[in-house]
Amino acid sequence: MVGEIIDYPIGLRVFYYWLQGGDIDELKTLWDGIEEWATTRGAHQARGIGRDGWSRAMNGKWRKGPTTRMKWLVEPPAHVVRR
Repeated sequence: MVGEIIDYPIGLRVFYYWLQGGDIDELKTLWDGIEEWATTRGAHQARGIGRDGWSRAMNGKWRKGPTTRMKWLVEPPAHVVRR
């Protein structure tokens, strides 16, 4: 599991679940501790990007957030292009 804390200029501090993988039952044992850790570091909110199934699987009152999207503004570097 990989996460990060982002501080926004408006004073909002968010913990992002950036990447999760592996056994779902094992991940479930980590979430409460991670969110407690983030709270002790001043996080106001937790967010995650991924499949809708994560909102159903994770503890607490997760709500559907905005859809994320991206586009390249220039030709992507060869080492990051999916073949």
